[in-house]
Amino acid sequence: MPGDPETIETKIGGIGYLTETTEIHLLGRQLLTQSTRKIYCLLAGANTLVLVRSKNCKLSLDTAWTIMKTLKNSTIKTPSGLTLSCAAQGNPKAPAVILLHGYSDSWRSYAPLIAELSQKRRVIAVTMRGHGDSEKPEAGYGISDFAGDLPHVMDQFNVASATVVGHSMGSMVAARLALSHPNRVYALVFIGAIATLKGNAEVEGPLCEAVETLADPISTDFVREFQESTLARAVTPDFLSSIVAESIKVPARVWRDALHGMLEDDLGPELRGISVPTLMLWGDQDGICDRVSQTKMADAIPDAKLSILPGAGHAPHWEDPQGVATAIVSFLETDKAAA
Repeated sequence: MPGDPETIETKIGGIGYLTETTEIHLLGRQLLTQSTRKIYCLLAGANTLVLVRSKNCKLSLDTAWTIMKTLKNSTIKTPSGLTLSCAAQGNPKAPAVILLHGYSDSWRSYAPLIAELSQKRRVIAVTMRGHGDSEKPEAGYGISDFAGDLPHVMDQFNVASATVVGHSMGSMVAARLALSHPNRVYALVFIGAIATLKGNAEVEGPLCEAVETLADPISTDFVREFQESTLARAVTPDFLSSIVAESIKVPARVWRDALHGMLEDDLGPELRGISVPTLMLWGDQDGICDRVSQTKMADAIPDAKLSILPGAGHAPHWEDPQGVATAIVSFLETDKAAA
């Protein structure tokens, strides 16, 4: 592990460093030492050090440093000139996995999962238009708009076809991509899948009412309450704070337009057109997507498998990234889902 704090500070944006004694410092405050063994991953983004911890940590500090050092945070431009923020990790020659975040999130919501999946796959996490550090155009927040950007992202990374993982809103985008560009998708993974939000009382009621009255700047309390409402089990305060910070970057108009885009789309009648192996991961404590909706989707997709995660909420990849990563890798290593 490098031992020159000044050199390392430069590598991670000047806000933190690692020392030879394997202490971790951020803004001059010691956070962890090797003896705690609580490091899950360290990711260096644009002027950001993301620290995620897990009681089930399996990564050594050396591995964490390697992950942090090699994560590539970049921006790409679509042919229309739209700038999107992305992060790539893993062997460029390995099979590709595209990660699509949920409503109001960004690629950083996948930080724990990136660390796990990138040990065997090339992982590319995308921040969709209007979210995080990606550009926020005045219009274009339908599910088809989000999906339409993805072939250009894949082209930029020289990826012909990939497994596409989508969480919540991202599952709708992943499904739409598989339907509109079937040659670009060789497997799908849905986390807290949504085919339609029409008739969903949790969304059409309180959430819609709250979003319609949002104004900039977005209230931190509102965002924290929204994100916490999706959880069934606690995540680390550091990680939750990073999620809240990303959601605050989303303007009120995008909160509204993206929600309208989800409400206006209904993938149900088209699901039988999905021709690739599909894994659906659903937490049985999910307060947004119920068991009936998941079973209905799994039955409609010709080659779908529904895996139920006991005790998990709407974002199981936040609550148990190692377990979710294991399920995804196991699925991809089967003969029919392998690239």
